[in-house]
Amino acid sequence: MRWYDAIAEGYDELYGEEQKAKFNLTDVKRNGAILDCGCGTGLLLAILPHEPMTVGLDLSEKMLRKAKRKLGGKVHLVQGDALTPPFRSSVFDTVYSFTVMDREQGEALVKVVTDLLKEDGVAVISASKKSFNPKILRGLAEASGLKPLEVVDVEGVKDYVAVCFKRSELKSPLESYPSSPCPKPQPQGR
Repeated sequence: MRWYDAIAEGYDELYGEEQKAKFNLTDVKRNGAILDCGCGTGLLLAILPHEPMTVGLDLSEKMLRKAKRKLGGKVHLVQGDALTPPFRSSVFDTVYSFTVMDREQGEALVKVVTDLLKEDGVAVISASKKSFNPKILRGLAEASGLKPLEVVDVEGVKDYVAVCFKRSELKSPLESYPSSPCPKPQPQGR
């Protein structure tokens, strides 16, 4: 946490483009209660919808101060640990967690995100390519009760981005999910 406190003022300049690139890799468009778990300076919160409820959670007080200056009162900012968040279970429709997951605590973080999601909720989680691969990321999601819809790997982006769906009764991978946040591929004309 000290490192994040130390770089809070320059974080956007150092990592802003990378964080926005991760968000742009997915086409998740959700409404409802949204959590940015590990919100930092509010880069993602600035582009998410703010109604009816958008919440940012971060451990670093200085990162949250910068987010508050940037966002004003548009979102709720909460100081707390991503592994022991101060929220009830099943309260969020969508949970984003970018650049939070590490090798030692990856499984615990994915379990927490799953617990915070409502049924039919969506998790969008990034994981460093240095520490994870798509197979491990999918395995962590599935072990926590999430159905990975896609794991995005784009050259030039330092993380994989997994889009996962929470459903109590998972259907077979061949069945479609009517409330899926990802658009169905359209047939290409010739």
